[in-house]
Amino acid sequence: MILTMGTSAVALAAHRDRSAPKPLRGLITAVGTNGLQLQTASGTVNVSFVRGTTQVVRFVMGSTADVTAGKRVDLHVVKGSRTVDAIHVEQNRPAPLHPTAVHVPSRSGAPHRDVNEVSAQPLSGQVVSLSGGTLTLRFGNGSIGTFTLGSNVNVNEALTGSLADLGVGETVQIFLAKSGNVARSIIITNA
Repeated sequence: MILTMGTSAVALAAHRDRSAPKPLRGLITAVGTNGLQLQTASGTVNVSFVRGTTQVVRFVMGSTADVTAGKRVDLHVVKGSRTVDAIHVEQNRPAPLHPTAVHVPSRSGAPHRDVNEVSAQPLSGQVVSLSGGTLTLRFGNGSIGTFTLGSNVNVNEALTGSLADLGVGETVQIFLAKSGNVARSIIITNA
């Protein structure tokens, strides 16, 4: 699950904000009334959250049936091609003015890669259509892009969550406020 400002929009906005601290990634080992304990690769971290302020988002597995006209999506496009290997369906919000690169976690939390281990290139836009294996997007500047779905395309969807969704054993990505260990948004990635 994920904490965010109105779905994944806040978490993704935090990712785009280069001045914001790097997100914490790890496994929740304890949850209390006002915070949680997170086991990261570098050790244990205590993180506070503020009820009514800290946003939570959950990623759930989806299918291409969730990719419908008008929905906002982030695509992972295999570098050097127009083939999509992952689609992240967001709650509706305006498309960015220009095609924008964003990070969307994979099921495993590792970056998406093509079969040759080359990093994928992510893009954001609004779905115009999905027909057969062809996806057409409209970017915020009005331009249109057409992409081919990979044979094993991974689809996930961002849903608004709550602090009650946080539990021991959940894998999360936490975006902190600029000072202190206070969560602005939490993304639950293993839902």
